[in-house]
Amino acid sequence: MRLTTKLALCALTFISATPASAREIGFWTSASAEKEIGYGIDGSFGAEYRTIGNHIDRWGFELDADRTIWTSSDNAFKLDAGIGYKYTRNLTTAKIVWKSISDYNYHNSYWRNRNRISLQVAGKYELDRWDFTLRERYQFNITGKASYIIDKHSKPTTSQDFIIGHKEKSKESEKEHFARTQLGAAYDIANCKFDPFAKFELFNALSNGMKLEKTKFTLGCDWKITKGQALEGAMVFQNRAADGEPAGFAVSFSYKYKF
Repeated sequence: MRLTTKLALCALTFISATPASAREIGFWTSASAEKEIGYGIDGSFGAEYRTIGNHIDRWGFELDADRTIWTSSDNAFKLDAGIGYKYTRNLTTAKIVWKSISDYNYHNSYWRNRNRISLQVAGKYELDRWDFTLRERYQFNITGKASYIIDKHSKPTTSQDFIIGHKEKSKESEKEHFARTQLGAAYDIANCKFDPFAKFELFNALSNGMKLEKTKFTLGCDWKITKGQALEGAMVFQNRAADGEPAGFAVSFSYKYKF
């Protein structure tokens, strides 16, 4: 079976499992390359492109570096520390705000830049063919300023729609601090290149008294294409919009290459 056919079948399986109540489904794609850069440090560079429904949601790139800082005597447990930077260009879609039965404002879509810095510590424990992981991450986001146009409409009848004015509105820059806790489990199937995994993540707002902003659940599978190449396919569900990501379901595919 060809690779494109396998990917299409995976996507159809994920989408068919999504409840009809989900209005729009996201499609997330990314690719990254990793290489040891010295002193036991692994560096990586990646790029991503996301859509939701029939429009672009965001695109961006990231740089990461991590290093194993402790390993148990039996090599069953290891602790890694890492740092990362991520840039994304995010789209805020257009919306309609009704003011009366015949008047409404049309908020045009606009783009915003987001810069993200993160620090993390991750532990991994191997038990037979199981891998259990716990990751604690601090994340700081800076979302840049933006301006957009609001069109004022009057619609006296169903066949008439008049633009009666315009105004420009500005969005100030925003800063966010998050504490993210992720639990994960993966299983290495004997004599098989496909390894299933599941992850559950909590997003807490440090600037808002550690309020739980959202939860994310990921269920997927890693495919070892060759020794240095892997493809990850997953279905992601987020219960609320936060951290620049919409709520709901997304189908995710990620290609990874290790030198």
